Amino acid sequence: MKALIFDAIGSEADKFDVVALRDIPAVAPGRHEVVVKMLLAPVNWSDFLFIGGRYPEPRVPRLPGQIAGITGVGVVVEGGAATRIAPGTVVSFSHPGSWADFTSVPEAALIPVPTGLPLHIAAQIGNPLTAWDLLRMANLGPGGTIVLTAAYANVARCVAQLAARSGLHVIGTARRLSPEGRPAGYDAVLELSDEGLEAPGQADAVLDRVMTATGGRAPDVIVDCVGGPALGMLARALAPYGKIITYGTLTGRDLGLNNPLIMSKFLSLQAYGYRYFSTMPAADAHHHRQALAALTEQPFSLPPPADLHGLDDFRLAIDRHFDGARHGKQVFRIADHAEIEEAAAKLGLASAFG
Repeated sequence: MKALIFDAIGSEADKFDVVALRDIPAVAPGRHEVVVKMLLAPVNWSDFLFIGGRYPEPRVPRLPGQIAGITGVGVVVEGGAATRIAPGTVVSFSHPGSWADFTSVPEAALIPVPTGLPLHIAAQIGNPLTAWDLLRMANLGPGGTIVLTAAYANVARCVAQLAARSGLHVIGTARRLSPEGRPAGYDAVLELSDEGLEAPGQADAVLDRVMTATGGRAPDVIVDCVGGPALGMLARALAPYGKIITYGTLTGRDLGLNNPLIMSKFLSLQAYGYRYFSTMPAADAHHHRQALAALTEQPFSLPPPADLHGLDDFRLAIDRHFDGARHGKQVFRIADHAEIEEAAAKLGLASAFG
């Protein structure tokens, strides 16, 4: 079988050139594991945190010979002695080893894909589950206002749709506006980047733009994955006792906040990290079912992949991922077209992408 392997920790400086395509022996399930034939596996920022060795256990790479990729969708083909899931079940998971023809996954990490959920959404199930968590942390009732940075990123798109269903006003910000227009769920998307924010008058200009977009209502919550000065500017618009939830720093910069601002408005700052590193905590089973139901009971959308790549095309997939604003979402198509469409039909879908 073929797999994308790395033997050493990689870095963005060299575009993670530690990754290589290899033929490796077929995987076999442990007692509590199943073998999954992979269908689709996205290229996510989290994959490179894994390759870069930046996650704690249980996502520390096992070197040498670690299979890359940590999310995907596939079909169960074989179970270990202590497993119960039926072969042929279409499953999503968040667990190392998805960039391969086949992978071995603990049964406890598997999420049977609900009927009606497009495979490209199931392949990145962590995004809507993260969005569900973030919205719970925001804890806003109908009529509240939430601001989402990186508005075109898939997690933010998911939050926007779920928030709009809950009766919230949703404002997005992005470094550049996309020709696609305003994504589902947003009341408005503002172009806002770090460039020029230190210039005189810019702070007031940002505040005016946000307040115009909200109809004069101060936002209650900012959900941020960017950091940098732009977040500090947005925080000035928050209502007293407002909340900032951070779940990433795509710019690699500090959050742009200062003590006087936080203290004068009694703001709270909370951090979020994706909780389902390998297994779903038993206490979260009900919450998990609610989140999956929310994805299928009403129409829910994410853009289909911009490009589908075979594993042998991995270098182009990685390069395009790091220029995502221009190239869009990159996904590995690991199985052949007929197998992918057969799995989609099992879920009641006309095609893999809805």
